[in-house]
Amino acid sequence: ATPPATPPTAASPTTAPETTAANPAPAAPAPTATTGSNFYIVTNYTGDASLNKARTLVPDAFVRNFKTGARIQLAAFDNRAQAEDQVAFLTQQGATVELVGPTNE
Repeated sequence: ATPPATPPTAASPTTAPETTAANPAPAAPAPTATTGSNFYIVTNYTGDASLNKARTLVPDAFVRNFKTGARIQLAAFDNRAQAEDQVAFLTQQGATVELVGPTNE
């Protein structure tokens, strides 16, 4: 018997930050929902213009629904120090970002 098909999801929860000479940090492994130690770098979602702006810094940024509402996820980490380094880098690039976590979202 064929198992039932899984419906497609709107967004993937595993976006890694872009690696550049100024940002040599390796991509973090995909977080798991059971650890409670996921750290997300997010920014406000106010429509397509905000998503397009976020994608100038992180081309694979996407809109994700958190418990607090829709936000643009720029990166995900399972390590606070790596997440804080990426927040500092994005802030230096002119982005207004927030670190969410640790969480099991």
